Amino acid sequence: MATSVHLVIIAQGGDQSSHELLPILFPFVVSIALLAASPLLARKASKATQLQIDRDVQTYLKSFPAGEREAIEAKIPPPLGSRLMQDDFTYVADLVQVYPNSLLPVVGGVVALAADVSRVVALGILVFSIIIAIVLDSWIMVHSTSSYASRSWHGYSLVAAVGIFANLLSIAVISIWG
Repeated sequence: MATSVHLVIIAQGGDQSSHELLPILFPFVVSIALLAASPLLARKASKATQLQIDRDVQTYLKSFPAGEREAIEAKIPPPLGSRLMQDDFTYVADLVQVYPNSLLPVVGGVVALAADVSRVVALGILVFSIIIAIVLDSWIMVHSTSSYASRSWHGYSLVAAVGIFANLLSIAVISIWG
């Protein structure tokens, strides 16, 4: 990444050193890293919940005499399949994290305002981040879990993909026009 930052600065004529630019770009880079980890975190939560459900079923069955357990186990509906549970976790995680995920780009915009970055660029990033958060939140709310999950790409949900793209775009805009 440092190489690309240096290339952008050279293309600008070298008016900002990488030491000045890196603190401004840091919130965007952290946001990208967190969004990139989201599929792994959703899978981890899904597996842990599935294991807990299995343990709870076994604990429940142990509360009955040994001769009755088999008949009672047959009446217990099977837990949700791991794919459905994964979809649910992705949906819920994105639904509750749209606004927290947008905070780092907003912090980046505020840092850019405080630094020597063009006010138009910094305010544009702030407004852009807030609008994306509102639109994504509204979009998620009107779709079902399965509909939302069907739009994932290589394990990345719509929120993660849009967030990563928006942060990369913010880094590029600050690097070029900031």
